[in-house]
Amino acid sequence: MGSPAVSALSVLFVELEDITKLLDEYERTRSNKAINQAAVKIKASAPKLKEYSSDPAFKTSETAPLLSEAKQGFKNAFNRAKALKSGGKGGKEDEEEEAPTEQKNTIEERNQGQRNNDLGNYEKNAEKNEDIERNVERKIQEESASIKERNEEKKRAEELEEMELRKKELIEMNERAARRKAQRQLQEGPQIAPGDVVIEASKEREHNYEDSETRDEEYLEKRKGKDIWSLILKEQKEKDSASNPSNSTISCDFTAIFVGSKNSGKSTLIGRLIDKQGDPKASTSLEYSYGRRPKTTSVSKDIVHTWELAGGTSMSQLFDVCLSSRSLLYDSTVVIVITLDLSEPSRVLDTAIKWVDIIRARVDACIKELEKSNPSNVQTFRKNYSLYSSLPSEHQDKDVVKPIGVPVVIVGTKYDLFQDFEAERRKIMCKTLRFIAHSNGTALMYLSTKETKDDSNLMAKYRTMITHYLFHSSSTLQRTPIFDYTKPLFVPFGTDSFEQIGRPPVVTSVAAPSYTKLAGMAMVLAPWRAAFSQCFPSTTSQSLDEDDTGVSEFEIETSKYMEPIIDTVRAEKERELQAQQREMARLRQREVLASTSKKKNVAP
Repeated sequence: MGSPAVSALSVLFVELEDITKLLDEYERTRSNKAINQAAVKIKASAPKLKEYSSDPAFKTSETAPLLSEAKQGFKNAFNRAKALKSGGKGGKEDEEEEAPTEQKNTIEERNQGQRNNDLGNYEKNAEKNEDIERNVERKIQEESASIKERNEEKKRAEELEEMELRKKELIEMNERAARRKAQRQLQEGPQIAPGDVVIEASKEREHNYEDSETRDEEYLEKRKGKDIWSLILKEQKEKDSASNPSNSTISCDFTAIFVGSKNSGKSTLIGRLIDKQGDPKASTSLEYSYGRRPKTTSVSKDIVHTWELAGGTSMSQLFDVCLSSRSLLYDSTVVIVITLDLSEPSRVLDTAIKWVDIIRARVDACIKELEKSNPSNVQTFRKNYSLYSSLPSEHQDKDVVKPIGVPVVIVGTKYDLFQDFEAERRKIMCKTLRFIAHSNGTALMYLSTKETKDDSNLMAKYRTMITHYLFHSSSTLQRTPIFDYTKPLFVPFGTDSFEQIGRPPVVTSVAAPSYTKLAGMAMVLAPWRAAFSQCFPSTTSQSLDEDDTGVSEFEIETSKYMEPIIDTVRAEKERELQAQQREMARLRQREVLASTSKKKNVAP
């Protein structure tokens, strides 16, 4: 099936063929009715040709030749009709025409004059349309050239700015290297015997380092060995960097990942975090942005990478792209924010539980990847995230709660709508979310994105909490939690406890929970889920992978524009993909069987 433009041109060619037949009939029979019908059709085609000449869809490589041929055909038909009428031979009158001869001649002359005027206007309009078309094409070419020139200028400006930044960083690194060299010359002391020092030149570690300062130190150690003063300075530097990596003199990378309910304000929260100007736009699938944060002790800037996973849990498979073993190992900190739409309370609990499970499973998978590549990488990861691997030693629930391992913040949005709910329902929501957050070692808070005085205070608390977990700025975090369900919650990691949360309302079909063993956490969650479902019953039967209408947003859009050819090709590709997947599954099964039989043969 062709495009709409080709179909429209096909209709024009059909009309042109009808006009040709009418003119042929007039030549044979000299019937005024035939020539009149031909003139009417030629006149009716003029607006269409004018409209198609200014439509970009008729300027493609496929439609432009057809449009030109149609114009020429109508022009020839017009000239032929004009020539036939100017022949002055008269013709037979139709049997249907019963007017007197003189009246008919008068009407015919008047109609002929009108038709001649219409045909003349059509010819003039056609020429005018061609001029307009040429002008439009010229303007489009000029505008394209102007846009291309502006883009090139912008690209050159960005390249110059990047070169200046690189140049500045190179000068700073050279100055630091010169200062270190002078310090070592002044601090040279008793040298350790070279034979007692084993220096391993690991290519993998050399590639992992991105800081020229560290590479310079390794180079000097290989050349000179290690003296006691260098060891002391290096140990002190490692302690300072571990206590607060954001105070180092080199640029650091930080990552913030935003997941959660659809339309829960993730884009707004990212904009507030990195000071992004303008109103947030609706996100699709996975979106990336970044911001720069100036350092207090250096001219270099930290980079904050932000990932937004839109579409609710329907796009959860893309979470593996946001969180990788490399980002956990090499980025200074990775923080994950789960947003929950409090204006739809019936879906809050399931969304929170599913995302917590997804995040925990992905973190465990990344740890296994690190251990497989190099066991020392796991030790580095656990050292970097030691604050979030367990509760403080003095906490009463430290033996029960198993944190995810990375900082996670659960944010309940649209509090301005939720605060109008009944007090008992707000209480159930508050205690249930506190239980979910504490049992998984995450932080919890409520906020609203509306621009009011109270809401601006909530947004300031949100930014304070996220920057605390990203940059380890513990002095700026309000350590006093807010547990009151009549107020917006603010519960940092490690400040809550099961004793303060209490027990859920009694539901006759579910036993009371016990917080003694982590293995029974699913059983502990059951009464909370029952109480929550009783207070916030589900209004629809759709799953979390669907939107409010029960249909994927992509299905809603594509169902309006069905294309049989494309659908057929897509179905064929899907069948090929399924066949490839089955073939790969068979190959994996053969490999497993082969390895199993090989082990049996090797075993004594």
